[in-house]
Amino acid sequence: SDASKDSTESSSYSYGALCHVDHMRDGKGYRKWLRKASAAAGCKLLVKASDSNVKRPLIIVSILGEESDVRRVLKRWRTSRVDVDSAGKPCLERMMTVLTEGRLSLPRHKNVDMDSLDQEDQLIVSDQTLCDILEVIGGTEWLNEIESLMHLR
Repeated sequence: SDASKDSTESSSYSYGALCHVDHMRDGKGYRKWLRKASAAAGCKLLVKASDSNVKRPLIIVSILGEESDVRRVLKRWRTSRVDVDSAGKPCLERMMTVLTEGRLSLPRHKNVDMDSLDQEDQLIVSDQTLCDILEVIGGTEWLNEIESLMHLR
């Protein structure tokens, strides 16, 4: 029934990782890899780039799910060839930072339609929109992380 599906779905976002990626040379391929790896682990993925600094967009990746599943995605991410180097050769991710990782205390993200948020055509957002989305998912902790990162640019 729909009711049981809802309860398993909402409880499956009990844990989250908020990550910053320095750059993606092959953005489309990289995001496709992230989506497949997250789906395989039963996690929800959200990739956003803030264009407020056009030269270097701020790339943020959120992974939501059960703790063991989120950690599995993070481990695969660090050990898989997810991008290409300047010569176009597949390479490992060396410049991804986990800004914060842990239990999601705010259940407000249950009301967020993650699938519609992670559409490829909605990849680029303003700083403000990015802050709003991350605050809904991870509360003030995630908001503080993204705001301090924005100040460093």
